[in-house]
Amino acid sequence: MKKNHGFTLIELMIVVAIIGILAAVAIPAYQRHVARVKISEALVIASATKTMVSESFLVGGMAMVVSTATDYNSKAITEKQTRYVSNMQIANDGVITVTLTTNTSLGLPTAVLGKTVVLTPNVSKAKLTVTSNGTIDWACATATSTSATAKGLAADLGDLPAIYAPSECR
Repeated sequence: MKKNHGFTLIELMIVVAIIGILAAVAIPAYQRHVARVKISEALVIASATKTMVSESFLVGGMAMVVSTATDYNSKAITEKQTRYVSNMQIANDGVITVTLTTNTSLGLPTAVLGKTVVLTPNVSKAKLTVTSNGTIDWACATATSTSATAKGLAADLGDLPAIYAPSECR
């Protein structure tokens, strides 16, 4: 009786097919995860701008927010750019628009390049107005605002596909 040592060709082909299927599922999921991490880094950079708007509102109300927005937007774009952010703008109502980079060498998917994430300040679950009074909660939105809506916050929409957004901004 001959003893069989090793694997047959069909067994090896099955293993290779299973590995191929796992790779086909795992690689796109990993790429989306990496994009989310990079976009999260861009949102961390926007936290300084959020603080600026919040402090302006608490100190001088909407008039101070408008003044802060005007001053901030007049800065050179190079002062607001980072590795993953090409520009940040503050609207007169305190809404911050973060425009992601268009640099293709950073490993971001093309669906992300140049897209926007919008951070909307809320007081008592409504956008800032002249009569707003209280502390600010921030709503983050991309092409959708499901997370903000679930919290009852008003949110302006950006155009970043939600699949690449951190969970707070979907």
